[in-house]
Amino acid sequence: MKATNREKSETPSKRGGFPVRLLWMLPAPVAALIVLGTHMGQWWLPLSALVVMSVVTYVLFTIDKRRAQSDAWRIPESTLHLCELFGGWPGAVLAQHYVRHKSSKLSYRFVLWVIIIAHNYVAIDWLLGWKIARSLGPLWTKLTGSA
Repeated sequence: MKATNREKSETPSKRGGFPVRLLWMLPAPVAALIVLGTHMGQWWLPLSALVVMSVVTYVLFTIDKRRAQSDAWRIPESTLHLCELFGGWPGAVLAQHYVRHKSSKLSYRFVLWVIIIAHNYVAIDWLLGWKIARSLGPLWTKLTGSA
């Protein structure tokens, strides 16, 4: 059977399945949340906050998609980004993949990726005892000339 033009042009991420890129974005933040929770005496608590924020973000994406299709009042992008910043970015990645919302708007995707990179940087640096941030301090002082 011959493939149509649309089938040929579709990328694997648009055909369904699980967004594999999420698998390499999650280990550091999840590990950091488990370590943080262990220090708190309840290893699951921070991790459950990530799950709750992801569900909330996914639901907001779904609602906004439906509103966009019916020309109704939209959820501001700043609200969606705030939910991502507070830990809902995995839900946003899943929603972009499954709901197909905010997946082609470059400016939106850029801010989402900045949030994902920031979460991963903070998680990795915290797990390393803030070694990266401490090594950047003297460099920043040298570059800016401030004491």
